[in-house]
Amino acid sequence: MDNKGYPQPPQAGYPGPPPPVYPQPPPGYGQQYGYPPPQQNFSAMSSNQTVVVTNQPTGGTFAVVARPPDYMVPSVLACLFCFWPTGLFAIYFALQANTAVARGDMGNASRYSALARNLMISSIVVGVAWITLVIVLEVAVVARTCANINGYC
Repeated sequence: MDNKGYPQPPQAGYPGPPPPVYPQPPPGYGQQYGYPPPQQNFSAMSSNQTVVVTNQPTGGTFAVVARPPDYMVPSVLACLFCFWPTGLFAIYFALQANTAVARGDMGNASRYSALARNLMISSIVVGVAWITLVIVLEVAVVARTCANINGYC
């Protein structure tokens, strides 16, 4: 097999050809930018050394943002067991938070998550207040009815 045009690797025990020697630039040109200054008393290396040069990957700067919670489960429970009008809006904004996370839009995801949380908390507060009011009024109505019928209960 003939490898015309391709240099052959050096054989074991034989040093490769000496590196080329470049002539000095004529006086008056000065040092070229990006090149090291010329070495004086340059001698060719005669030892077999392997030099491996690799480029290290350069990492970009990435901002790591934690995924905001979507509050889907508490919103559904608040809708079912507390106050459904604000609970429905809490579910809507929890879905919007999930959609924004899927798009990679963490700014809007955080905003929708905060809205879902606030509406879920509002639903719970209004629901508990509503249930408490209904119980207090029902007890008052039963007590009044008992007092009117028997005079005592």
